[in-house]
Amino acid sequence: MEWLAGNISSKKAEIKFVSDSIFALASRLAPRIASTLLFIVLMRREGPAMAGAFSLSIAFLTSAVLLSSFGLDELIVREVAKEPSCSHQYLVNMLLLRGLLSLVGYGAIVGLVTLVLDYDSMVQSIILLQGLGILPEGFMATIFAVFNANQKLNWMAFVTVCVSVFQLSVGGVALWMGAGLEMLIWILLSGSWLGAIVSIYLFNRFATNACMTFPENESKRHWQPDWTFCKQQLKNTIPFAVVISLTSLDLQLDVILLSVLHNISAVGAYSAARMIVLLLSLIPQAIRMVIYPSMSYAYATGEAEVRCVYEQSWYYLALTGLPLTLGGAILAYPILSVVYHQVPVATMWALRVLMLHLLVGFLYLPGTRLMVVSDHQIWLSTMLAFSVSLNVLLNFLLVPYLGIVGASVARATSSLVYFLSVELYVSGFILPRHRGGQRALKPLLAAILMAVTVWLLRKCALYVVLPLGALLYGLALLVLNSPLLKRQSLRRALGKWSLLV
Repeated sequence: MEWLAGNISSKKAEIKFVSDSIFALASRLAPRIASTLLFIVLMRREGPAMAGAFSLSIAFLTSAVLLSSFGLDELIVREVAKEPSCSHQYLVNMLLLRGLLSLVGYGAIVGLVTLVLDYDSMVQSIILLQGLGILPEGFMATIFAVFNANQKLNWMAFVTVCVSVFQLSVGGVALWMGAGLEMLIWILLSGSWLGAIVSIYLFNRFATNACMTFPENESKRHWQPDWTFCKQQLKNTIPFAVVISLTSLDLQLDVILLSVLHNISAVGAYSAARMIVLLLSLIPQAIRMVIYPSMSYAYATGEAEVRCVYEQSWYYLALTGLPLTLGGAILAYPILSVVYHQVPVATMWALRVLMLHLLVGFLYLPGTRLMVVSDHQIWLSTMLAFSVSLNVLLNFLLVPYLGIVGASVARATSSLVYFLSVELYVSGFILPRHRGGQRALKPLLAAILMAVTVWLLRKCALYVVLPLGALLYGLALLVLNSPLLKRQSLRRALGKWSLLV
């Protein structure tokens, strides 16, 4: 966290923030791009039913990986960021715990799919096969948490990009040669194990270099687990586990509920809109990976540093989130034309509604991170539990009548309620009188100008509209941040003009 020392808002700090965000984005974006392209191939070749089965299996795997983490990854980032010399101790013990929890998680998938949910045999086999990825994905997540705490985000990006290229290239060739969905999943599993092995190698190299630089750390470098330490960390991670459990349920709940309340083809149609939102949501997730260790360090330093990180986070998230969500809502039809030959009207409206959920996902991130680092996880869990309950209730009320549009309305409404509750709590009890919302005013004005232009050009090709919209947004921000618009500079300019007159 040395980049936060001294003047936290310096140019060097901003460059470091942006570069780390890019690496974090690459580590999140690469696997999502790979799965999205494979989903598009399945949708075009096999139809919504097979694409829906693939999307549903990914939803179960993602939920199981998050649940089996038990909040350990969040704990690793917070604690190792404070004391990097403990990296090896945390990794060894957390890998052991993650392996045991992953086995329990896979058992839960088997029980849920075979005994509780009434899926046909094909869907069951796909989910159970995909669920085997819980172990390598869990190992990678644990190692990545240590990398994140030590600001080795470039290593995370390297591993995920390599794995994604392998899965996409080999999986794409297999589909082109006529392979089925089961063969594709075996290829995805092979890529996950490859990533886990490479991640362990990189960490071992990192630990070796650290011991060469600081010989006193050599005594802490061993691969023997400490059961006392494991028990203590399990106790410490309980507040994180509650938040992570609710988050994992909330992330995939709409897909699973759609498969139960509707059918697998509806899951495929909804996933076509949802995957666009998931791709774009990786941007705030990447920024979160940078914010979390930085905010943990700042919280231990003082309120001024926390306030600076919080308000700066608001600005960057609004800066990126507002144009993406407004532009995505306006251009929903041409964007979905990449997936469909003939875009269903329901899918188009589902994507437009989900853009509100995406915008909220950008904005509530600084508040949730601040509540975690300040040990307000209980209140955060309460707010998230209410949001999840509201999502479930609205799905049961709306999906039977509105289908996938009802699922998107439920998702957007519950996310908005969650954001408002988090923001009110932070403003009232943790960081009163913060100016996060004020920092978003200029990006909002620039995004509105961009949205008007995009709407007027919405019937043009995407390769024309997107660059023009981005250019106009950048120019609007440049003008709004111009020194001429600052109050004192404007007064001086008007004074000089009056003297000339």
